[in-house]
Amino acid sequence: MKALFYIARKYLFSKSTQRSVNLINYITFAVIIIGSAALFIVLSAFSGLRIYSLSYTNSYDPDFQISPSNGKFMKVSEAELEKINALDEVTYLATEVREKVYLQFRNNSTIATIVGVSENYTEVSPIDEALFFGNWNLENNLSSIGIGLSNKLELPILNFENPLQLLVPKAGNFNFAGQGIGSQPFNRAGVVVSSVFSLDEESDNSLLYTDIALVQDLLELHPEEYTSLIVRTDDAASFKSIYPKLRELLSEEVEIKSKEEFNAALYKMLNTEFAATYTVFTLILIIALFNLTGALITIIIDKKEQLRSIAQMGLNISQLKSVFFVQGLFISVLGGGIGLLFGSLIIGSQIQFEWLKIAPSLPYPVSITVVNYLIVLVTISVLGSISSLVAAQKVSPKLLS
Repeated sequence: MKALFYIARKYLFSKSTQRSVNLINYITFAVIIIGSAALFIVLSAFSGLRIYSLSYTNSYDPDFQISPSNGKFMKVSEAELEKINALDEVTYLATEVREKVYLQFRNNSTIATIVGVSENYTEVSPIDEALFFGNWNLENNLSSIGIGLSNKLELPILNFENPLQLLVPKAGNFNFAGQGIGSQPFNRAGVVVSSVFSLDEESDNSLLYTDIALVQDLLELHPEEYTSLIVRTDDAASFKSIYPKLRELLSEEVEIKSKEEFNAALYKMLNTEFAATYTVFTLILIIALFNLTGALITIIIDKKEQLRSIAQMGLNISQLKSVFFVQGLFISVLGGGIGLLFGSLIIGSQIQFEWLKIAPSLPYPVSITVVNYLIVLVTISVLGSISSLVAAQKVSPKLLS
């Protein structure tokens, strides 16, 4: 075995008398370096984008959400809320009611989602940290609106003379014949916008927050009816321990989801994008490693006379094949390691100097992780092994005859 490694290492660093063979070897080595560096840079860029995309979710979404399994609303008594809040894993518990609502301000109108929230809502979802203008205050018919929705309605702040009108259909079947003149098939309420927030494009263009009691009254709900309960814990990983406790306290008509579960679409999209990106660049790397197969075959042909001498010294065909298989692994791992070094320098310079920017104040997000190093090394090793194995089959009795 030592002899095999010695011969493989010697062939790795020795030069051929044929300049074309040396040139092929240099090109192959450079391609592996560039390919591994490119794969690492792309994976690091994707990791940065993933962290950036999930930063909003991690900051503003609760750790757990309890919602009805059927229908829009669920009934949870005050005693049940107190029991949930008393659990060791629960740091904060808040309630919310969400529903579509028709907004009208002067000559502007649109459909949006109104979110009625309890007083301690910002302890679970710190949306008050995302305020673009104003102060978070939902008392006395005050509200907070997304910046896109505010611009669409041309809505001024603290306009007490002309409140924003909220309209929702009345519960049940409205019968015009049974109503008096001037009756309307919807409930109405007025709110004054006290603050504007900026979270993400979807939320900014669709959400209006106000006090939960106002929304329950507008929708003709019982004070103990909610769309969901949201929970903040000290350790988001405690889902397995808190789930059975919550299940004992609540009826089977509710479902309990972790942050990953109620954001399943986002996580699925990110995982799909990662798989697609990795697949594309792995295919590019496969094409690059075709050069390794060609280079090893060229070396085998160039060293044919030496191989005959080595075979006469006692090494069989299988052992000679192993020599070039090991050499191919050396080239792959060494080239991959150098490529990782160059890739790390490029990503590190972006982290340090922020030379590439998405916007004037926003550098392109990148992240260096151990997982990405392992992915590149494993990919290079596996593909290099396959390429080396294919090339080693060129060593045959016919070649040495």
